[in-house]
Amino acid sequence: SSAASDVYKRQDYNEVILNQFIKYSGRPVFSMEAATRHPLQSFADLITIEEYKKTARPKVVMTWATHPRPLPQAVPNSFAEWMNATDYEFVITHPEGYELDPKFVGNARVEYDQMKAFEGADFVYAKNWAAYTGDNYGQILSKDRDWTVSDRQMAVTNNAYFMHCLPVRRNMIVTDDVIESPQSIVIPEAANREISATVVLKRLIDGIKPYYALYFMGLYQNEIQLNFILIQPHEVISHKRFTTFPSFALFGRPFPEPSIPR
Repeated sequence: SSAASDVYKRQDYNEVILNQFIKYSGRPVFSMEAATRHPLQSFADLITIEEYKKTARPKVVMTWATHPRPLPQAVPNSFAEWMNATDYEFVITHPEGYELDPKFVGNARVEYDQMKAFEGADFVYAKNWAAYTGDNYGQILSKDRDWTVSDRQMAVTNNAYFMHCLPVRRNMIVTDDVIESPQSIVIPEAANREISATVVLKRLIDGIKPYYALYFMGLYQNEIQLNFILIQPHEVISHKRFTTFPSFALFGRPFPEPSIPR
C-alpha cells in the first residue's frame, strides 16, 4: 500500500539506527554500509577510476541490470553521490520507474536508452537496485534481460572498463564474456575496497591521543607500507594522481578523553 511504502522509505532514508549509534555510542562510527549509502565502496570505486582513467574527464556510466531479488539503493546512491563530486561526465541509465532519490542523482544525466547511454563510455558500472519512487518503493518492476551488460552494449563504448562491487549474478548483471574480459577491473576494484577502509581508519587513528596511537601503531605502519596511499583533509594523495573526494565516509565524534589507570 501507499502508506506502508512511505513508512518503509522514511525508516530507511532517515537512517535511524546509524544516527542512534552516532548520537549515543560516544565513539567514531565507521560506516561499512547503511540503508541509503555505502561510502567505503564508492571510495574504492573512485580510487579505481583514478588509477585506470586515460583522460582527465572520463565518461562514467552507471547502469541498472536485472536481479531476482529487490536490492537496496545504497550502492548506486553512494556511487552517484561520489561521481557527482568529481568533474567526470556522469550518466545514469535504467528502465523507467527505477529513478533514484534526486538528491543522489544530482547533476547526472539520466538516460532511459541503455545503448545510447553507453556510447563513448570509458567506465561502465553495473548494479541492480529496487524501485525508489512512489508506491513501488522496494519493488521489482522489471526482469528484462536486455539490460544485462554484454558484448552488445560494450561494443559502443570507448573500450570501456567494466566495474561491479561484487559479488555478482553472472549472466544476469553481466555476461561471462564481459566480466572475464581484459577490460574487467572488478578484482582491482575489490582490492581497493580494503584500501578505502584502511584510509578511513587511518583518519580516525590520526585523531586519537598519542597513547592511543601507540596501540594502533602496527596497523598504522602496515597501512603506509602496504597501501602506498596517504590522506589529507578532503584530499587523497596516491602514488599516481591527486584527486579530491567528499567526506561522506566519516561519521561521529572524536574519541572522549580516556581514563588512564594509576
